[in-house]
Amino acid sequence: MRTKNKYSFDKDFFKIPNVINSYWAGFWAADGCVNSADYLEIINLSILDFEHLQKFANTIKLSKPIRRFKQLGGYSKNCEYCSLTVYSKEWKEDLGKNFGVIPKKTFLLKPPPLNKQEEIYSYIVGYIDGDGCIGFNKNKTPNIS
Repeated sequence: MRTKNKYSFDKDFFKIPNVINSYWAGFWAADGCVNSADYLEIINLSILDFEHLQKFANTIKLSKPIRRFKQLGGYSKNCEYCSLTVYSKEWKEDLGKNFGVIPKKTFLLKPPPLNKQEEIYSYIVGYIDGDGCIGFNKNKTPNIS
């Protein structure tokens, strides 16, 4: 089990919910992964989202560069991605306890246990930014999916 980092970042970032980390927890809930075995937290995005991932890296004071790579096979053949990976027992515990972001969250994710309205809204905005879509139906009514 790997738990030591060769780089630094804010290990307490998700410890106490606030507007900023609630947004990023929502984003992580939508697009990130928490590994159950080795405290690995990872997020892979399209290279088009590199600047947004860089904002997160800056927010957590990450001392290593975001990785860029190209998918060579599968249905996403020749697509470029960016990736941020950290190993943190603290993040795994805090994301789970404060925001409900747990391993295998795809089938288990529930609304986070947040109490402050602005943190709830921030989480929702992060979630929509991570994996949502806001648009209009044929009859011009707003639609969030």
